[in-house]
Amino acid sequence: MHMENYVGERIRQHREAAQLSQAELARLISKSVETISNFERCKTAPSLQTLYVLAEALGVRVSDFFDDTPIKGLRNVLDASISHKWKLLPKKD
Repeated sequence: MHMENYVGERIRQHREAAQLSQAELARLISKSVETISNFERCKTAPSLQTLYVLAEALGVRVSDFFDDTPIKGLRNVLDASISHKWKLLPKKD
């Protein structure tokens, strides 16, 4: 299974755990329902910035989208990289 498949599945799992419909999540992150569906079905992959927004909306860390991936140590690498890059993103008011 490719990395995108894990990410899409994890997005769906976290959305369902948050008891959100695709439409509710789409509204929260200013994306279309089709976009959320495409992420979850692995038709398209979210950008890093969109992963940040998804994580915030779902109350998880970006690295949580990569749990159980076959790439050893990816989560630790992502946690370090993401926390640095998160600080560089412009803040919304």
